[in-house]
Amino acid sequence: MTMSLIRLNELLDAYGADPERWPLEDRVGATELLARSSEARALARRAAEIDDLLDATPLNLPSSGESAALVSRIMDALPVTRPQTDLRFGWPNWTALAAAGVAGLMIGWSGLNIGPGLAATDAADLLAPTPTLEDTLW
Repeated sequence: MTMSLIRLNELLDAYGADPERWPLEDRVGATELLARSSEARALARRAAEIDDLLDATPLNLPSSGESAALVSRIMDALPVTRPQTDLRFGWPNWTALAAAGVAGLMIGWSGLNIGPGLAATDAADLLAPTPTLEDTLW
């Protein structure tokens, strides 16, 4: 796989100049690019200088007492929220469902002809039970 200068720069920014820190799948391509490109070597030198500066910077970790105080201050500053119940199908949904049902019943009972097709009286005739041969004989 051929490594580009852009990808090498991303590696150097993310992992530093030490090839041991680079992902295995990028290591071979990056070292080949460093061997043949002076611009790549300049990028690696710049990354090594940044690594040296970061290594020379003292790491000031807070003591355990300071850490506990910091955690306590953060927890105290958080807003107090009450536990939420899981209402995925809550009252707004039930209200909308009930309103749709009432509207459907009203339209159905009114005999309103909503779409093209049968008239209201024709629809009522279709829903009425059909007389059988026995019903016509009596």
